[in-house]
Amino acid sequence: MRRRVRALLLCAAHAATAAGAAPLVLARTRAPGGESVTLALGGVLVAALAPGDGGELLVLVRPADEPDGARRLVRLLLAPEPRAEPVLEGLGGWVKTLAALDLGRGAELVAGGLGRAVSLGPLAAPGGPGRALVEHPGFDLRSLAPAALRTGVERRFAAAEAGHLRSWEPDGDALRLASDLPLPVAAERTAAGLVLSSPRATPVVGDGSRRWLLGPAPAGGARLRTLLAPADGGAPVEAWSALPAGEEMAASWPVVVDGEPALVVRAQGAGRLDLLESQRLRVLPLASDRTRAGAPPTFAVELDAKRWQETRVLVADADGDGRDDLLAAYPEGLTGGDLVVETWRGLGAGRFEARARRTDLADTPAAWDLLPAATEEGRPALLLVGKTRLELRALAAAGRGALEAEPRRAVARPPEPVARPDAPGAAGRARRTGGEPRELPAVLGVAELDGRPGPEALFLLAAGAGGERLVVLRAGAPPPGR
Repeated sequence: MRRRVRALLLCAAHAATAAGAAPLVLARTRAPGGESVTLALGGVLVAALAPGDGGELLVLVRPADEPDGARRLVRLLLAPEPRAEPVLEGLGGWVKTLAALDLGRGAELVAGGLGRAVSLGPLAAPGGPGRALVEHPGFDLRSLAPAALRTGVERRFAAAEAGHLRSWEPDGDALRLASDLPLPVAAERTAAGLVLSSPRATPVVGDGSRRWLLGPAPAGGARLRTLLAPADGGAPVEAWSALPAGEEMAASWPVVVDGEPALVVRAQGAGRLDLLESQRLRVLPLASDRTRAGAPPTFAVELDAKRWQETRVLVADADGDGRDDLLAAYPEGLTGGDLVVETWRGLGAGRFEARARRTDLADTPAAWDLLPAATEEGRPALLLVGKTRLELRALAAAGRGALEAEPRRAVARPPEPVARPDAPGAAGRARRTGGEPRELPAVLGVAELDGRPGPEALFLLAAGAGGERLVVLRAGAPPPGR
């Protein structure tokens, strides 16, 4: 009886019915360069899951004005024709993310929130009330995967908190704690009290092994300390890096370059504030260093972006030659009026050409991102939400430009709905999700949803009255008979 009551408290969901569910509105736009499918969410997106094996997208939605309101689960299918189906109504407001987990007898749908995760049953036919998988203080599936879009079917879960990096693996109908890696803890006194934190944890795969990269953290002067820990347990290894004298770290991206873990660091002048200072990118190898002196950068370049502007960095094989390239995208100029994309061709062994391929795009779009494996060939691409168009631009394999001359996919951006006069303040509410602000439009990422060559790109747009619209940009329909 106790177990049954606990399960009901964890998830009070019920199957959606045609009578009880609000209608799901789909719109479709076709163009020679592709097509888009738009789903009016009737609320705000909490999380999305693309398992990748069934060509579907599961979408978790909450009421626009209730961050902790009951969740609704919707399934979006693109093949053979786009359609949306209500799956579950009334999921608890504690649910913050979705995941797919293989427990050894097929994939199950998992709802996750702070301190717990429950199975909602088979991925193909989920239903309440939910079976407890993990109940642990501090557990949060979003700690290592904070993005709204989650992809693939996982075989274990990992979560980080102050002082611990824990992983859980299947054990019958639940999950058992498989490893517990102690993490360094720092304490900071704030107005709200004492806040404990640990270095950021990022999974990296290189040399056929999977490891956790912890950090980096400043360690005096221009040195950075990073820990490399085996994913299956074991003592972490200290890796030390050193920026040039007079520099300090402003941002970092843990990466794998030609099979070896490394850091891409955005550096700035230490001990001074110069908003007009140009950004500097440094590539730092990660290897054991008993001297703690720190390995210097293997690659250094200055960008045309100013210190305060947003920069996206990616390491991927952009030209298809089997060697990793370094990619960067950023707004240029004091007003950020143009968007610049640069690619430094990889030479192997973690080295890059000094001269970049470069493309300048006039009028920086409202939302954009660099994403790996976004084209038919599995190459990186730039996703753009412009004022009038949605585009996917592949990175160029040759030539002087960083981007191909023509977009791989392009359709007209769906027009913004006209707000009803009886919905005051709708624009402000449309930018809230989970109690935190979210700028719209937003790029969610890419996922395979329809079986056509190349994954689909996902965007979020405002829908008026506090709601959001999910837009899927896909390749155009193949010619008849193919």
